[in-house]
Amino acid sequence: MLAQINRHQQSQYARKHDHKKWQPQNERHNDRFQRDEQSKFSQNDARLRDMAKSQGRVPNNDKPHEMGGEMYRDFPNRDGYQADFLGVSLPMPTLDPELRALAAPLKSDPSSIELKYTHFSVIQHKERRSPLLTAVNVDGSQYVEHERDGKWVFDSRIDRKYQLGNEAYSNNSIDKGHMVRRRDPMWGPDAEKGQDDTFVYTNAALQHADLNQKNWLDLENHVLNGAINGHKKITVFTGPVLAEDDPKFDNKGKIDPPTQMPRAFYKVAVEPDGKGGLQGAAYVMHQDDLINHESNGQQHVELTNFDQFRVTIKQLEDMTHINFGDIHEAPPNS
Repeated sequence: MLAQINRHQQSQYARKHDHKKWQPQNERHNDRFQRDEQSKFSQNDARLRDMAKSQGRVPNNDKPHEMGGEMYRDFPNRDGYQADFLGVSLPMPTLDPELRALAAPLKSDPSSIELKYTHFSVIQHKERRSPLLTAVNVDGSQYVEHERDGKWVFDSRIDRKYQLGNEAYSNNSIDKGHMVRRRDPMWGPDAEKGQDDTFVYTNAALQHADLNQKNWLDLENHVLNGAINGHKKITVFTGPVLAEDDPKFDNKGKIDPPTQMPRAFYKVAVEPDGKGGLQGAAYVMHQDDLINHESNGQQHVELTNFDQFRVTIKQLEDMTHINFGDIHEAPPNS
């Protein structure tokens, strides 16, 4: 292991390798969406926990703070997504001009649309009020496991009007679907910080529980476990596939103005091809048949074949109006 990972982290790391070789016993439970109203902590208890957790460890401007009865963070000094992470330059994907015009601007620099966090970046859709693109660097050789421990907050760097809060996720079967999954940026000395940063509403999408907690979670595990088991670096792009005719969603009048519910989500996993270039596998999963239905509560059979969800990167670019860069198609079963 690398020198900067302490002995405790090393002992954690040594216990975990294999898509079956390593899977935390409570992994599915830990990554299961938890509704705010069902939390074992009251709002005040959660704030005290967050304060205690950060006391003496995090600068004051990096702690959650309250504005208008809602919790925000400033996320200072974040490096965000790194284009040279894989040893071959892979810049942030670019948006077609019409889509670029819908990206939420930063308050500090209205010409900028990239929200930088620990090991990842997000571009927010200002009308949908949820992410349209996320990009995360994952280092499987430095992965460090932490218990799920995060409190959802708003990002103070963009206007609140561009962010959906818990008004979208209460009293329904819609999860706050992490686009950058909680565990992807959980590596290296900043592993816990990376996890904490994923609990921000700019990283949450309207994802039905029966997708988020089942097939989508299986895909997330497939991608991350491949990096951990292979002791390798990968880059992952994730977001919703947006269409003009996506159904309106106001959560029984709680969302004003209403937004639209994505009917599908994409994920692209990229790694070096061993020939000086990059190869990637693109996946799309749909939730058309789940929207407007309660969670069925049926037992889930874990997926092992993900080729059924594969699309070409060119097909995905046509669907999303996003250019993902110079990436060759990875072989099947990648």
